[in-house]
Amino acid sequence: MKRKLCALLCVIAAFLLVGCTSSEQKNTEYLQSVRTAMTAISDATEPFSADLDAMFSSITDETKKKVLDDLAAMKQAYASLSQLKAPSEYEQVQTLLAESAAKATAGIEIYEKAIGELSPSTFNQSFVDSLAPGDEAMKEAFAKLDEVSALLTNAE
Repeated sequence: MKRKLCALLCVIAAFLLVGCTSSEQKNTEYLQSVRTAMTAISDATEPFSADLDAMFSSITDETKKKVLDDLAAMKQAYASLSQLKAPSEYEQVQTLLAESAAKATAGIEIYEKAIGELSPSTFNQSFVDSLAPGDEAMKEAFAKLDEVSALLTNAE
């Protein structure tokens, strides 16, 4: 996931290095907003894996709270991505970003519900199976980000 976010950030950075006219300025501002939102997603996602591993090692209210806090931060970061206002040249990009954010939010909500109900006695295959729809939603969200990256790369 980090590689995909980094690749998208690199493509956006390349666009930001190009000279600007008035409409190009709007495009540059939009791309900077996308870059900022993607950085927020990356920053929110970074502690998630370690906190998840810690929770699976010791399922306590404290470890669950850390993971749920990570998920809330991720959901907020994705929400900011979907709320960006794109200039006409980037409407297709923004549509894909909004679709990615919606898929990610749906996946995160599945994770929040499952982890909120998790206890040492319910940490079993049924719990793991309950995460599968969230995993699928996140895969779809990342696929949308890949489409964005391809669109921006082709526009260079």
